[in-house]
Amino acid sequence: MDIRAVAFVVATLVSSGAFAQQGQATLDLFVNAYHDQKSFSETIPGALLQKSLQAEDHTVSPPGSSSVYSSDHYATAFGSVAAKQISLYSSARHVASIDQGTYGVGGLASAYASVTVPFLIPSPNSSLIGTMGSMVVPLIVTGDVTLDTGFYNPVTFANTDGRAWVGFNATGLSTNPDCTIAQQCRDVSSNFQGTVVKGNGVAGTWNVSIPFQFGSWSSYTLSATTYAKVGGNAGWGQSVDHEGTADFSNTLRWGGISAVLDAQGNPVTGWTVQSLPGVDLTTPVPEPGTWALMLAGLSLFGWQLRRRIPAQRG
Repeated sequence: MDIRAVAFVVATLVSSGAFAQQGQATLDLFVNAYHDQKSFSETIPGALLQKSLQAEDHTVSPPGSSSVYSSDHYATAFGSVAAKQISLYSSARHVASIDQGTYGVGGLASAYASVTVPFLIPSPNSSLIGTMGSMVVPLIVTGDVTLDTGFYNPVTFANTDGRAWVGFNATGLSTNPDCTIAQQCRDVSSNFQGTVVKGNGVAGTWNVSIPFQFGSWSSYTLSATTYAKVGGNAGWGQSVDHEGTADFSNTLRWGGISAVLDAQGNPVTGWTVQSLPGVDLTTPVPEPGTWALMLAGLSLFGWQLRRRIPAQRG
């Protein structure tokens, strides 16, 4: 066979193999502020996605209306995905007032992100070829939720309610999509009946054990969700100002590889790891960089600029 044909076949196989190991990133954002609504949803090859959305609505009663009312609604969602880090932020605020009767709507913001990253750990010796192993990785997680307390006034009929939720998942952890168990989530809801808190929160260092086969490509997946929704009504001269925030910004950081174990759980020495171009899985993600802090600061600064209408919080 012609040596050039052999070289072409080998090059094609290598190229197709490299193409198959490109990873995948997903980012879904949604914001709603009464009449203003925006959404973003994208899944791409690779591991880099970033987007922010803001929605707001300002409504006032028309001239000559039998009642004088106004409302301001805000919603913000931000997401950033990389091979070793996910940052998310969702926040919603609802302000309303009316002199007689009841009036109000609310705001909602949600963000979801996931990233799947391929990796290869060659066998450091012949006895491990084709056997299973595990890659032990600390995930450094920060984030929490804040939510104004819901209420109901039986005299004015003013009321507020809301929910704020944050959660994450990773290969090597049990899934917990609805916060029915205490781990990896915080879910707070509040209305006139009281406040309910589910989950122990997400902050801390979580050690995950990611399975793989020595000498074969494997992958891990990280995912996170934030959600904030607030609403209610102003009533008969009592204004309302209700806010909820689910803050996962600058968090869910890869902490390097603390150990590689064989199928029996024994430490393996002399191992190496390959992944996407420019991605070094052996090193931890540093503390939030200047760019991330700047983006988060701009988002929060813009949010604070809008907090210009004095109103009574529920």
